[in-house]
Amino acid sequence: LQIELNLLDEAMESFRTAVDAFEQVIELSPKQGGSRNRLASAHRELSKLHVKKGQMKEALSVLQKSLSLSDVVLEETPNYIYIYNSIGKTQEAMADIYQDTDHLEKAHQYYKLANESYDRMLLKSPNLREPLERKEGIKMKCSELEV
Repeated sequence: LQIELNLLDEAMESFRTAVDAFEQVIELSPKQGGSRNRLASAHRELSKLHVKKGQMKEALSVLQKSLSLSDVVLEETPNYIYIYNSIGKTQEAMADIYQDTDHLEKAHQYYKLANESYDRMLLKSPNLREPLERKEGIKMKCSELEV
């Protein structure tokens, strides 16, 4: 168990290094939606490590940061369609944490938001498989909720 915790700590440090690198790229070119989206994705991945360590509050905080970054992408580069998929994944990750911690109403709320984000993505690009598959997964998760 200690080895796994040490590996998680190392992985978290690697993600923090990646976050720092993306932040430097954004400083140099702030209007690049792709770079900011990758930074938001790095935060989402970092949240998974917090979950593995049982740090749910920290995971939710990092996911909230990811959503804030995604909001900036929407504001600055509204034609960057992949941001909706990223937002949906982040909202879905938040819903999963709320479901796992028995906050079922919040879980349901974030699953609904994730579905709406995937719908926005599909409006712009209706043949993408990933948002369709994620919507199916959310449908199954919601059927398990007792709200």
